[in-house]
Order: sequence, then structure tokens, then C-alpha cells
Amino acid sequence: MSKLIEIRENKVFVDIGGEMKETNDCTLIGATVLKLVNQSKSSLFDKHKRSLDNYLENNSLRKTPEKYAILEKICEYERPFTSKELLYKMENTYRVSKATLYKTLKVFKECRIIKSDSVIYVNNSFKQVIFKLQN
Repeated sequence: MSKLIEIRENKVFVDIGGEMKETNDCTLIGATVLKLVNQSKSSLFDKHKRSLDNYLENNSLRKTPEKYAILEKICEYERPFTSKELLYKMENTYRVSKATLYKTLKVFKECRIIKSDSVIYVNNSFKQVIFKLQN
């Protein structure tokens, strides 16, 4: 992958038509950084998708659209998250049941896409697990 943005001697250079050109245009710099972030998220999703594909094939599990939709949403998080947050986020784009979500999170843990970061007890009874995407 070629560089899209570079900083040299306190000057910002961005790739414009395959050529690195100096700029101080904040909009152009911001758009370039956003493009890099989106590429990073895409490559992270692709990496975890391959891991998931291998795990599902090796364990004779079904490849369902729900699993991949959940994985895509998880890859959008830049911080640890709870299953409740993820379920809410899924409701806005791809509806999945709680059962599907929890079963899928279990599969993701087993194939090391996510890990349980910590457990929080609310009112001494309700357990809330914090999940974190593995790099």
C-alpha cells in the first residue's frame, strides 16, 4: 500500500493523483486521514473475516449473514463495548435476536476475534461483560 499522507519537516504532504504534494488544506488533510481510517477498519474486518471463515469451516458451523453483520459492527468500535451496546447498534442497521448475538459473541471469543475484558456487576445481580476486539 502506498502512502496517502506524510509529514516531513513540519509540512504535510498528501497523495494527489499518485504524487505526494505539500498542502495546508485542512479539508484535504482530514479527508485523507478519514480514508486511512476507513482502510484500516476494512483491513481489520477482512483479517477477522478470514479467521471466522476458517473457524466456522473447521468446526462445521454455518456461515450466516448475521455473524458477518455482527463482525462488521464490532470492527467499527474503537473502544471496549458491551453486548447491550452492540445489540442497540445492530438494531439500527441489521436486526438480530439477543440469542443470535450472544451465540455469535461466544463463537467470536472461541476463535479469538474478541476477548472478555472485564465483568461489571450492577445492583449485585446483573452481570455485564465488557468485550474488546483483538488486533
